Amino acid sequence: MRLLDLQYEFMPSNKKKYPLLVFDNHTFAKKGRRLWYCSKNVKLACKAQVRMDEGGRIVYYNSAHNHDPPRFHKKKDGSYVRL
Repeated sequence: MRLLDLQYEFMPSNKKKYPLLVFDNHTFAKKGRRLWYCSKNVKLACKAQVRMDEGGRIVYYNSAHNHDPPRFHKKKDGSYVRL
């Protein structure tokens, strides 16, 4: 499967004005127009990142996470609960 075919979604963030990107069971914070860094980038120095093209398709994924994915549950109404 090509990266362009992979699905992602957005989750509201309590701390930032932009939502978090949820991809490959990990969360990413926006760091530019098309660049997303792992949300654990600062706390754990995680180097994982996602880049998107202008159409919102993923064109690059560095999956070098140095931690387990965060645990959360998506409710029927679309909201998330951290476990």
